[in-house]
Amino acid sequence: MYYTSFASASQPFLEWLRQHTSVRANLSLGYLRPIPANGRVACLTYAKSDSRKLYNFMYYQTGVPCLARKHSKLLAAFAEDTSL
Repeated sequence: MYYTSFASASQPFLEWLRQHTSVRANLSLGYLRPIPANGRVACLTYAKSDSRKLYNFMYYQTGVPCLARKHSKLLAAFAEDTSL
């Protein structure tokens, strides 16, 4: 099982991101929660199938700007999971 998460100290930003991705990328609303160790930071998390949809939305063609380390971690997780 793998997850895609976004952490931010801006709750309004995460709420905007949640609504935006729900509509534009056809995702569920994900799970928005505070991070207990630091009360000012929240985390928006998507599970496996939504992570795949989000990946396809973000990387809609080869060569789009990305963080190489994050991109390679997603590809590794997808390669290990044959259920999708």
